[in-house]
This record gives sequence, structure tokens and C-alpha cells, in this order.
Amino acid sequence: MKNNSNSILSFSVKKASLLIIAASTLVVACKKDTKETSVEQLNTNEGSKNAITVAAAENGSGWSEITSTIEANQRVHLEDGNGVETRTWNNGDAWYMNVSGSTSGTSYGSNNAASYTYSASNNKRNTFTLHKAPGNRSEIRIQDNYDTGDIRQFEGIITINNNVFANNAVFQIWGGIIISGAQRATLLQIRGDGAVNGGQLRVVPNGVTNEVGSRTIATNILNTPTTINVVHFQEIASRPGRIVIYVNGDEKYSCEENQVPTNGDGTNYMKYGNYGREDEDANKTNSVVTWSNVRYWEIPKVTVRQGCNYTGWSASLSVGDYTLSQLQALGFVNDDASSIRVPSGLRVRVYANNNFDTLIGTFTSDQSCFSSSVNDRISSIRVEQVQ
Repeated sequence: MKNNSNSILSFSVKKASLLIIAASTLVVACKKDTKETSVEQLNTNEGSKNAITVAAAENGSGWSEITSTIEANQRVHLEDGNGVETRTWNNGDAWYMNVSGSTSGTSYGSNNAASYTYSASNNKRNTFTLHKAPGNRSEIRIQDNYDTGDIRQFEGIITINNNVFANNAVFQIWGGIIISGAQRATLLQIRGDGAVNGGQLRVVPNGVTNEVGSRTIATNILNTPTTINVVHFQEIASRPGRIVIYVNGDEKYSCEENQVPTNGDGTNYMKYGNYGREDEDANKTNSVVTWSNVRYWEIPKVTVRQGCNYTGWSASLSVGDYTLSQLQALGFVNDDASSIRVPSGLRVRVYANNNFDTLIGTFTSDQSCFSSSVNDRISSIRVEQVQ
């Protein structure tokens, strides 16, 4: 007889030996566990150990680069006191907004409040400037809403000038959550500050637990290019979500999520740029943030299908352990699967019974029709990273 007890996905995040490039928002509801010293010590057990490398371009890492798709669909946001203006990225055309909230062409004028410029020939450099009040936002919104079980990685080289002030967010993971009955817009921000510690970056999380590392993730970086990697594991039933941040290839911070986004569709997305005057610091001028060589990856999901040749019902699975009840919550039907798609870099183990009892197959590639020993017999599944 099959049972439905849950299993906890274990995963670890480790720095790879090869790094290709060196690799809103106010209330904080986090706690630091002084016993935790590394991500490897969090959420691990003997059932499944999946290492996600930060060197996203390394062969065999399982990451699939989606930078070109992201660039084709991303949006530029400019804002002053009259609200946000949005337009397509359009290969980085320069864009300026004046103090009256009107867009003012492609060249700087003394009346400009916020601007965005881009140089493809200079390391694909995006420049985000808050010239003066009421300029409040110059950023790129990545049009890639991701949800349960998805895994995303952002990488870019950031430079801040000495006018970047403490409330300037330079990166954020957007996705509303509710804290103490109040709606919050952002899951996590990285904020720059050009006036302290020789220029610093710090993390400001919302509604997360089990922090590892210091919230100040970089110091003495004023006018110094600094590589940032942000890896986000969206939560699934068998584990909470986790965000891990690397600076110049070194792991500096991780934080565990404790809530699903409440922004209607339950998704997150990422933004980067220069944001956050919010009617404060009216005298601050010429805050400049650049992001160069921005890249973006995902780890594709396994897709289990009802019929041969990938027909019928489907269930999409990210890296993790899935008991029968967890599979059924994703649209899986017990003892009814006949085919599976397995992206490169992933391995799937399928079991005849719940709770990973009786292994009947291991796959690292697509199977258009299972053999008789597997067909219509699957009741639990493990999806793992290939090392």
C-alpha cells in the first residue's frame, strides 16, 4: 500500500572552480541563525544532494542561458514625481525624463531628472542616472515572470559613483508578499551607498528567514567594477525558496523565503538599475549606477507526460524530490505516465512506490515512450543536477 508522507528536498549551492566573468521594501522580517555558516549546511539530508554551480556558463552545469531572449523583451522604466514611464528596450536607445515628467529625447539637458543610456561597444554598459529631484527611478524590468520551482540566475558587473545614496536600490527581486497584514512589493533588494565604507552594497530582504552571511556584501567598491551573481530558487512543496548572492565569485549571503508571492499570479521577476528617492534626499543629485555584461540563466524543468510522444496531461518538475501527493498537486496522475522530457544537465530517478521506494528507472535524456518496466508505474520522482 502506498503512503503519502512528504520528503524534504535537499540542495546545496557551491562556488564552482571556474567562473567565467569572476563569475519596495522597508520592513525586514529575518532572523540570523549563528549556528549556520554555509549554504551547504542548510536544508540538506541524505535523500538527494543537488549542487547548483554559480559558474553559469560552465559546461555541464545545467544552466541554460536566456540572455538574448531577456534582452529582446525587457523594459526600461523612468520615474519622477508624476509616475513611471515604460517603454521597450529597443536595443538600448537613450531615454531622458525631465522634471515635469515628460520624456525629453536622447540627449542630456539641465532640466532632466532621470535617464537611461546604453553602450553596446563598451561591455554592453547600461547607465542609470538620477540627475536631480524628483527623479526617482531609472531601471530595467526583466520580462521573465517565474513561479513555483523555477530557478533563475542573474549576473552583471556593477559600478556605483560617490553620489549613489543609501536608499538607491540597484537590484531587486520583485514579488509581493504580506507581512503583518501589509502588502509589500519586493522580496529582496540590493542597495548601493557611495558615502560609506568606500562605497558599499547591502542586502535588504522582506519576509525571509535563516540568513547566512552579512547583509553588507561589498565595501570599498566606489567606481570599481564588481561582479554580482544572484541565484533564486523559487519554493516548491518539498522546500522553501532560497536566494544566494555572490560577489566577485565569493558567496556572501543567502536567505530563505517564507512566503509565496501574493501579487496576483504568484510570480517573481528581477529588476536592475537605480531606484529609490521616494521623496527623500531631495538635494541629492547625479546618482549614477552602471551595470555591464548583464547575463541571465535558467535551469529548465523536467516535463512528465501522460501518453507516449509527449501527449496528454503534463507535470513540470524543477530540481527536487516529489512524493505522490506533491506530484498530484502539479497535475500528475498516479501510475499513468508514459513519457518524459529531460533537459541537458538534469537526471531523473523514477520510483514505483511513494516516498522513493523501488527505483525503476534513471534518465538523463528525453524518453518518448517508457519501457514496460516503467510505463504506468511511477508514483514518486527525484530530479537532480548532473555533476
